[in-house]
Amino acid sequence: MLVACLLAVLAGATSLAAVIRYITGCDPALLARIGLPATATRLAATTLPPDVAAGR
Repeated sequence: MLVACLLAVLAGATSLAAVIRYITGCDPALLARIGLPATATRLAATTLPPDVAAGR
């Protein structure tokens, strides 16, 4: 995951949401080469506190 975040930042990502958008847009073969599962294309991110994100 760290490699994917580094690639995203080098590609211009400036927020957590931008990093996730970059990762979900990557080719699954690239994700596999850096050790991420195919399900990484279904990541979601939020900057909300966990209790707010869970709807509590």
